[in-house]
Amino acid sequence: MLVAVDLSPDAAFFAAHPEEIFVNDRGERGRVWTSVCDTSGKPLHAQYDFTGFGNAPLKDGETWAFSYGGPAWRAFAEEKLTRFVRRLKASPAGNIVVGFHLLGGMDGQFVQWEYRPHHGHFDYSEGNRRALGEYLKGIYGSEAALREAWGDGRVTFATAANPSVAEFGSVPFFDDKPGKGRRLADCRRFVSSGLARNLNAMARRAKDEWGRPSVVELWWTTAIWPQPSRLALDELIAGRAVDIVKTVSWYAPERSIGGIGGSGNNLGESLSRRGVLYVQEMDHRTRRSGKVDNPWWTDEKVGMPPDDAGYELQITRDAASVIAALSIV
Repeated sequence: MLVAVDLSPDAAFFAAHPEEIFVNDRGERGRVWTSVCDTSGKPLHAQYDFTGFGNAPLKDGETWAFSYGGPAWRAFAEEKLTRFVRRLKASPAGNIVVGFHLLGGMDGQFVQWEYRPHHGHFDYSEGNRRALGEYLKGIYGSEAALREAWGDGRVTFATAANPSVAEFGSVPFFDDKPGKGRRLADCRRFVSSGLARNLNAMARRAKDEWGRPSVVELWWTTAIWPQPSRLALDELIAGRAVDIVKTVSWYAPERSIGGIGGSGNNLGESLSRRGVLYVQEMDHRTRRSGKVDNPWWTDEKVGMPPDDAGYELQITRDAASVIAALSIV
């Protein structure tokens, strides 16, 4: 059995570390709705859905978005894992546990808080800025090297910061050449690297505390599904910290009959060459599927086929795409 562990921080964490609340370039805090509810407002299950920015007090059912790259969150999650794993190891229930599924953040999958790049997916919190400086120190070693790479004679590891939204939108792509391009590319890379490094440390902590053979899995993507927060695969799995990568399926129109397909959403061969198991979600709906009384989950939006023949077509098409992604011949 794999045990799921939610690593999202609690209210006490945000009270102690407001500097690690995800904020936009205007200093507005990211807000998260923590439950999926039915039409009457009754919570159905825990979820973390980003709802936008604002500094007004939280409402019931809300929490703050947190900084994925933050050192305080990493310490919080490692301490939580330590207590949980030790307690589980001492329990008879631990005898059937072979590993851990780490979840948290947006949708429980550590997806970037904003799907669209209105703010470049950048986190302008002070905690993230400090973590970015430490990341750059590891890359460049000296501030002289950083200044040369960024074309900025005054920047230091203590002052390096994300570009403004206007700077992010001023170029069609990041050329990674010394100067502005390198600064944009470095900060953009940290959107993934900061999270990947934190999760790597958490995965290693879980395994170290468990003290016997185990696996760690989580949701992740690669270049086929280029979500900005989940691309630094080698940093995520370094030291064999993560063993299993799971990837979700698209809904409509991709999985619909006549669509391009909703699965095969990871570079399976890339994972295989690294010794990582690829698990593809295929949660296709049929008339037998349970329905949630939620206006978003319509038959059309989830790509539900009209009949059994349509379902068979979807599964055959999408299973084939997964096999193709694995380069099996």
